[in-house]
Amino acid sequence: LIAGRLGRLQSVLADHHIDSLVVTNLVNIAYLTGFTGSAGTLVVSSDTALLITDGRYTTQSHEQVEASGADLDIVI
Repeated sequence: LIAGRLGRLQSVLADHHIDSLVVTNLVNIAYLTGFTGSAGTLVVSSDTALLITDGRYTTQSHEQVEASGADLDIVI
């Protein structure tokens, strides 16, 4: 379920010729990626997504994103 959300957002960005979107609201980050930490930023383009968080969430971010099926890279 979560995996499809990020893909649909990327399709909308491509359809509307939007280069990228920066998501800082933690509720929206959790909705799109499954990551529920208290610090993070999500950068999404039509073909790439990056979850940026700090070292406290190294394990949690990888586990939650993997469980969600979201296709993105994690930057610590």
